[in-house]
Amino acid sequence: MKNEQEYLLKAKTYLPEGPVNDDLLKINLEHWYSVAASFLRLSEDEEMPPATASQVVENTVASYNAHGDEGLDGSAVGGQTYTYSDLLSKLKSVAISERKPRF
Repeated sequence: MKNEQEYLLKAKTYLPEGPVNDDLLKINLEHWYSVAASFLRLSEDEEMPPATASQVVENTVASYNAHGDEGLDGSAVGGQTYTYSDLLSKLKSVAISERKPRF
C-alpha cells in the first residue's frame, strides 16, 4: 500500500483523544484499502483517487470504532449508524465512480 503512514495519520485525526490500538487500526486500513483497490482495479504502483482515499479512511475509522460490536448488525459512531454492508456499498459506489476504464 502506498502512503500507509499518511492514511494512518488521517484516520487518527478522526479518533477520540486517548490511546489508539495501532495494530487494529492498521488491520482495518489494510482491509478497506484492499477492497477499494480491487473495486478500482489498481496496480501496486497506482495512487488511490482522492474521494476513494477519503472513503477508505472513513470506513477504517468506522470499523475501528465498531471493534467489540462484532456480534451486532451495526454500530453507531458519532450519531450515525453503520453496518458493514453500508460501508461496503458506499466505498464501492465512490470507487467505481473514480475507476479508470481499462482497454
